[in-house]
Amino acid sequence: MSADAAARRRPRLELKRHALTAISYMLPLVVAAGLLIAIGNLTGGAVIEDYKQPYGWQDALVSLGVLGMGLLAPVISAAIAYSIADRPGIAPGLLIGLIAHSIGAGFLGGMLGGFLVGWFTLWLKTRLRVPRWAQGLMPMMILPLLSTLVIGLLMFFVIGVPIVWVTQWLTDVLTSMRGSMRFVFGALMGAMAAFDFGGPVNKVASLFADGLLLEGVTEPEAVKVLASMVPPFGVGISLLLARIVRKPIYTAQERNNIGIAIPMGVCMITEGVIPIAAGDLVRVVLSCSTGAAVGGGLSMEHGNTRTYPNVAREFGFVSLDKVLDCAAAVVSVQRDWGNRSDRKNAKTRYTLERVGTDVFIAEVENRMGAKFEPIRPYEFTTRGDRIGWVQGEEGNWHLTLFIENGRLVDRPGKPLKTGMREIAKVHTGDFRLTANQNLIVANVRPENKEHIERIAREHGLMSERVTPQRENSMACVSLPTCPLAMAESERFLPQFADRMDELMARHGLSDEHVVLRVTGCPNGCGRSMLAEIGLVGKAIGRYNLYVGGNREGTRIPRLFKENIVQEEILEIIDGWLGAWAQGRQGEEGFGDFAVRTGIIAPVLDAPRDFWAVAA
Repeated sequence: MSADAAARRRPRLELKRHALTAISYMLPLVVAAGLLIAIGNLTGGAVIEDYKQPYGWQDALVSLGVLGMGLLAPVISAAIAYSIADRPGIAPGLLIGLIAHSIGAGFLGGMLGGFLVGWFTLWLKTRLRVPRWAQGLMPMMILPLLSTLVIGLLMFFVIGVPIVWVTQWLTDVLTSMRGSMRFVFGALMGAMAAFDFGGPVNKVASLFADGLLLEGVTEPEAVKVLASMVPPFGVGISLLLARIVRKPIYTAQERNNIGIAIPMGVCMITEGVIPIAAGDLVRVVLSCSTGAAVGGGLSMEHGNTRTYPNVAREFGFVSLDKVLDCAAAVVSVQRDWGNRSDRKNAKTRYTLERVGTDVFIAEVENRMGAKFEPIRPYEFTTRGDRIGWVQGEEGNWHLTLFIENGRLVDRPGKPLKTGMREIAKVHTGDFRLTANQNLIVANVRPENKEHIERIAREHGLMSERVTPQRENSMACVSLPTCPLAMAESERFLPQFADRMDELMARHGLSDEHVVLRVTGCPNGCGRSMLAEIGLVGKAIGRYNLYVGGNREGTRIPRLFKENIVQEEILEIIDGWLGAWAQGRQGEEGFGDFAVRTGIIAPVLDAPRDFWAVAA
C-alpha cells in the first residue's frame, strides 16, 4: 500500500478507533443501567419524582438505572476526547457530553461533541504556546477551560439549534398524522424509535408515545416497545445468518457485543447495539430503522375495522371417504383465491366474505369431485379437556393433566418437569398435547395406572386444589417471549385467576366457571375471541375487555370496554358474577346470561357487527 493511500485511510481508522474506545467505556454503564431499569420495572418500580416522599427499593432500582442512562452522553463524549487528547480531554468531554444530554442531543450529540472537543484540545496542545511558568497549568486548567468554553458555546448555540428544530418538526409531523395514516404513522414511530439507539430521535418518539398514552392512545406505546427490540434482535439474526453462510462479517469483539445486546433487547434496551453501529453506522441504522418501520406500521393495525374474528361456516355433510378430498379442496381454493396482496386480508374468512359462501362451496365441490349433502343435526356440548382419568374402548387409560398456560417447568412445591420425566421412565404409551395447553398421558396400561398417578400427585401434576375456573382459563406466551405482544398474558393470568377464584367464591360459584382467555395482542393466540370473557392486550397493564361468547365456542364476544387496567376489569366482572349468581336460569353459562340480560349485544354477523358499538 502506498504512503498516500495509507494517509487517506488513516482518518477513517482513527475515527473508528476513537469510537470503539468510547464504546468500551460506555457499554458497562449501559448494561448495568438498563438491567436495573428492567428489574425495577418487572418488580413494579417507577421513577422517583420526589425524593422527600416515601419510595421502595423497586423505585430506587428504576431511578438508579435512569440516572445511569443519563450519563451515557457524558461518558461517551469524555471517552472519545480522552482517546484523542489524553487526560486533558476528559473534563471537557464530560461537560460537552452533559450539554448534549441536556439539550436532547443524546448519543449522537455526545459522539460529535467528543470528537470536536477532543480534536480541539489536541490542537491546543500542539499549537498553543504559553510561558514556561504556565506550562504546568496546561493540562489542569488552560486546556480544559478553553476547550470547554469554545466547544460548549458551539454546542449550545450552533449544534443544538438544528437538533431542536428537527425535534419540533418531527413532533409536528407525528401530531398531524394521527388517525388518517395509521400505517405511515406507525412506520415513522418505529423508524424513529430504532434510529439512534436511545438518542434524541428515539427520545422524541418515546416521549410522544408516552404523552399519547396519557391521553388514552395506546398504539404508539406498543410501537415503541416493538421498535426497541428490533435493533438487538436484528443484529442477532444477521450474526446467525452470517454463521450459516460462513461469511465472517463481524469481528470477535463485535460478536461478543452482539451476545450482550440480545439479552438487553429482551429487556427492551436498544443501546446494546451502539458498538455495532459505531463500526458500520450507515448500514446498521438503515437496516434497523427499516425493520422497525415495517413492524411499527403493522402494529398500528390494532383496532383495524377491516379485520374481524369469525366462527366457522357450515358447508354441508361429506362421507368419511371424502373427508381428505374435501380438506384438500378447501385448502387449494384458499391458496388460489386468497388475498396475497394484503396480509391482513389473507385468511379464509375474508375470502368467503369477498366471493360469497355459495361460490366458494361450488368450487370446493368441483375440486373434490362430489357434492355436499345437507347438514345433519349435531351439537357441541363442551370444548374443555376432561381433566383426570378416562378409559378408552381398548381398555387402556388416558390421564389428562392440567398444565397452567402449557408451561411445563419446575417451581417450588410443583416440580412439573421433573414429574413428567419420572412418568416417562415408566410409561409405555405416548404423550399428547391438547388444544387447551394441557397434556395427556395416553394409553396407560391398567397395571401402571396407580404408579403413574402417584408420581403425578407427588410432583403437583394432579391436585384437587385446582379450581374449575383455573382449568378453563388460558393465555398466550406474550411478553417477554413474543415480540408482537403489547401486554403481559402468560405471566398475568395466574394472579388474575387467583382474583377470579376469590370473586367466584364470594358469589357462591366456586364449582362453576367462566371461559376466560387472555392474549397479549390482537393476533389472538390465546383465543380471546372465543371466550365468554376475553382480554386483549393494548399496552403494559392495559387490556380491552370482551364479553358475550359462549361455553361451546360458537359465538364471538363483543368489545365492552377499551384500554382498562386490572382493577377496573375485576370491578366490572365482580358485578357481573353477582348478577349471574342471582339471575341465571338453570345451568346457563355466563356468556349466555350476559347476552340474555343485555350486558352486551350478541355478535350475529361478524363482518358487519363485530365493530359496532355495544348496545
